[in-house]
Amino acid sequence: PRRSGHGVGARLDAVQVMSGKVRNSLMPPRASAKLTPQASNRQQKENMSVKRVFDTIRKRVPGFEFATILDVGANTGQSTEAFLAHAPSADILALEPSPESFAKLAETYAGNPRVHCLNIAASRAAGR
Repeated sequence: PRRSGHGVGARLDAVQVMSGKVRNSLMPPRASAKLTPQASNRQQKENMSVKRVFDTIRKRVPGFEFATILDVGANTGQSTEAFLAHAPSADILALEPSPESFAKLAETYAGNPRVHCLNIAASRAAGR
């Protein structure tokens, strides 16, 4: 965390509940991604959904800026990409327990100082 003392962090699951549309199927907008026209359209709609949620929060809390976003179950970083775009000053903590998905996530964001990938799960109970 490079910005100690900055505002309140935002949790991904709060965004998911508010929008009802944020899903791990949101594909990152990269030239290397092979998107079908249908997937691209779905990505665009979901990306706009994330934007609307962030805009709503900023409207209800004037001056609010996201300092940290917790992406629980980050998979390969699909939602992380949207959060980077719509919260340009936020750090993203991307948690992914699956070794295969985590490897892709870590590779994708290896050079991004705003994304911190952790190969762990989050749960309300201890254990597996």
